[in-house]
Amino acid sequence: LLLFLTAYIGGTGYLIFRDDVLTAAMARQVEIQYDYEDRISLLRSEIDRVTSRHIVETQSIEGQVASLIERQDGLRRQQVLLEDLVERARHKGISFASIVTPTPMPRPENMAMSEEEPIEESTKVFQPVMPGATKSGAPMAYSQDGGNPAASATDAVLKNSQAIPTPSLKPERVEPVLKDLRSSLERFEQLQAMTVHALKIEAAREAKRLTVAMTNLGINPPAPPRGLLDEASAQGGPFIPADTSNLLNGMVTIQHTLQHIDLLRNSSAAIPVRKPLPEIHMTSAFGYRVDPFLKKPGFHSGIDLRGAEGSPVSAAGAGKISHASAKGGYGLMVEITHGDGLKTRYGHLSSINVTLGQVVNAGDFIGQVGSTGRSTGPHLHYEAVRNGEAVDPAAFLATDIDL
Repeated sequence: LLLFLTAYIGGTGYLIFRDDVLTAAMARQVEIQYDYEDRISLLRSEIDRVTSRHIVETQSIEGQVASLIERQDGLRRQQVLLEDLVERARHKGISFASIVTPTPMPRPENMAMSEEEPIEESTKVFQPVMPGATKSGAPMAYSQDGGNPAASATDAVLKNSQAIPTPSLKPERVEPVLKDLRSSLERFEQLQAMTVHALKIEAAREAKRLTVAMTNLGINPPAPPRGLLDEASAQGGPFIPADTSNLLNGMVTIQHTLQHIDLLRNSSAAIPVRKPLPEIHMTSAFGYRVDPFLKKPGFHSGIDLRGAEGSPVSAAGAGKISHASAKGGYGLMVEITHGDGLKTRYGHLSSINVTLGQVVNAGDFIGQVGSTGRSTGPHLHYEAVRNGEAVDPAAFLATDIDL
């Protein structure tokens, strides 16, 4: 009977509480399911966030790399122009040995950024070298003495951006490389700016030296070029916008100054500043003196230069032979018309080596020292005439113009 009562009570309790138990179980199951779905949603959001951040970081890195390479290409183009200006300046005798012209070695083409080959800080070296020290012919390059992993890595990113695996673009690995490259480019820009500044100063100094020398001789020096647009000459071609940076403006200034030097040199080529004899030993100066024959005061229209019989006489400047024969007290005499009202005369020659109307250059052989005409012995009577009046030729011989 007791067993029966127990079973009855248990069955009755089950029937009474079954719905509550089932309801609680189902509620718990639903709660677990919602929690699971929430976790999945959170994970998906985190994945989307990480993916988006990676895309943004990758795009940012690619943009930085593209900007740096564009900057480097601009420096390469500037370097080509700068090397041409330096070569032209040296060809004109403008020397500035203290300047270091930046000429880095060629960039490595196949250095990849991998986890197995970390970039060592000690290998990051940038070393400018002197002009002509490399034989690569490349206008923009990096020194082999230290290498530059930054440039290598940047090339790898640009040239193989589709093939580089995602881990190679981790910001913590790429940022130091980009920073190193930026520093290298900044140093390179500074070296270019220093070279342009020094070259501009030396070119201006040479133009001023020639201008002052010509002015002191009473000769009007040619004016400098008027700028990029010269209305006096025909010009044309398609318009290509130029970089208006200070560096390129400095290069344009140097180019104009070199053109001015060319004008000055071309004009000075006809100025009689060359020595007519290898050695200058004056025996009688220009101006008033006691005449060697009459022993009375008289005006000496030139200078007398000591020379052995037969010594070669050279043209003091470029010009055209306007006299080449005997002429009174000059004896055998050569006269050269240099232009701009300037003439030079070479008297008492023993022989003449040029003909009337012949065009000669500075330093050309025109005759030999002698004692013809009104002369007490072998020497060269040397005159300079400006606009029909005799002037002291010693002033021309003392002028420091490198032709």
